[in-house]
Amino acid sequence: MRNIFVYGESLDVLVHRSIVSTFGSCHLLETLNLAQIKNIAASLPSSENIILIDKDCFVADVDIIAAISILSARATFSFLYSPTPAQNLIHASNLEKIATMLKGECAFPFGGISVPLQYLDDIPDEANQNIRLVSIFMFCKAIAQKIHHSLVPHTIANKESEFLLSEFERSATMKELLRISNIEEIFQSVGWDSSSEVPKNAAHCYRELSAFFLRMGDLESAIECVDLSDSLYESPRSLALRVIIAANKGDSLTAIANMVSSLQQYEETAASADSSSNRLSEQVEVEVTRTMKQGLKALNQKDNLKAFSLFASAIAKYDDFFTKSEILPLPVLRK
Repeated sequence: MRNIFVYGESLDVLVHRSIVSTFGSCHLLETLNLAQIKNIAASLPSSENIILIDKDCFVADVDIIAAISILSARATFSFLYSPTPAQNLIHASNLEKIATMLKGECAFPFGGISVPLQYLDDIPDEANQNIRLVSIFMFCKAIAQKIHHSLVPHTIANKESEFLLSEFERSATMKELLRISNIEEIFQSVGWDSSSEVPKNAAHCYRELSAFFLRMGDLESAIECVDLSDSLYESPRSLALRVIIAANKGDSLTAIANMVSSLQQYEETAASADSSSNRLSEQVEVEVTRTMKQGLKALNQKDNLKAFSLFASAIAKYDDFFTKSEILPLPVLRK
């Protein structure tokens, strides 16, 4: 057998010998490289399972033997996880629930996985050297493709805080959901039954994703989602999102120009609203008008920073999407 890989800087010699003696192989990887794994396992059938262990998740090297034993006894997809920080994980029965987890602080406490070799071919490059992302992406694939899989609880050393995903990992995982599925699966609770509403609903979902990627600092993905949303259904919200993206890039001229255009669109939308639920209350309308006048005055005085801040405040009053998405207040513009 050539299918057991342990990721970590070192492994006790006796433990290594014991694993080889018991299971037939044990390849140590100081740096994770899927190409290296596939090269070593080249002689295996593509359906053969690869066992990948994250050594850093275990207090003692001897605990790894038990982990390998558990995974080697399982068929198909198996994920060894710590039950302590995984209350949400065990209920992640669809992609929408995973996406919801990603929107807040979340942990995917996997200490080891067993997956068919063939599925490693489809791992994106950004996860190639991140064992946690490899495990999460495999879990997402099992959910997306409805592949039978096992979540196996096991005592793992890491504290819950050490399992928390970074913003990069949360962004990468959300992009993986988009890559392996479609928008309807990630937002299952949105009404997709009415064909006439599908473009509008999909556009709204992509704007939500744009706001998520903005919070994660992934500006490229944020703008891609805005572009997709506009190709389906245009909205003043898209232009406001472009404002925030430009502000995060430090592009003050573009940010302010788009800010003014966005406010004009919001004003036109509010004025033409055909229901009272879509109109601003009289008090809010007065506040918005006053704030916009102050912003235009500051702009005429070439006080771009003040104008930007005031216009952002007006947008927040028009559309609470931005405060609910936690992307307002906007970053301070560079002078």
